[in-house]
Amino acid sequence: MNYSLNETNVKSDLYWLTKIKHFSKQKEPFKVHILEYRVTDTELLDNAIPLEKKFLEQTVWYRIDDDYEFTVPEKNNFLTKHIPTKVRQEVYHRFKINLKKGDFAVDIDHFVPLKHGGPGNIIENLIPIGPSINRRKSDSIPSKLYDLGLKHGIKVPSHIKIEHDRFYSSKKEKGIAQKIINKINDQSLVEIRTDYKIIRDFHFPSLSDS
Repeated sequence: MNYSLNETNVKSDLYWLTKIKHFSKQKEPFKVHILEYRVTDTELLDNAIPLEKKFLEQTVWYRIDDDYEFTVPEKNNFLTKHIPTKVRQEVYHRFKINLKKGDFAVDIDHFVPLKHGGPGNIIENLIPIGPSINRRKSDSIPSKLYDLGLKHGIKVPSHIKIEHDRFYSSKKEKGIAQKIINKINDQSLVEIRTDYKIIRDFHFPSLSDS
């Protein structure tokens, strides 16, 4: 308790409450040894680096005594589902999101859903959104996506209405959307960015200059 209140550099009450609850379940007598490391030299990458399989199967990602080496991929023009840290920071910067330390009230959402192939490494498919709205939106399809069906030679049912606040979520509607997304993602990167920007700007005109 004394360490968490007076000595640590970690100021998150939630973090320490979780730790204290965990320690309180231990059988006495026991000792707790705490080491804190401050990261001072960091680099934001254009690409996401997936964790190796062995680290996905343990509660601690990396241990100080582990023999590991990051392989930083070269910058490329391929789409990825992950949102790289550098792109996430760009979203916050462009949309002027200012959060206090420890405040995580804003999600970065794949506007055309990740589940259906919406990319995470281009800003044209990313929007800042509240967590509760993000959960309600889930993997529903923004209506403007269907407007690109004609461009890509895909017939869209007449009941689909292209409206700012309309999304579609039936199995059939998602199936059609998947075909359009595949066509979009098969273009050059410039064309891909253009199509996703058209979709995002239609539903969020306030972001159209970003």
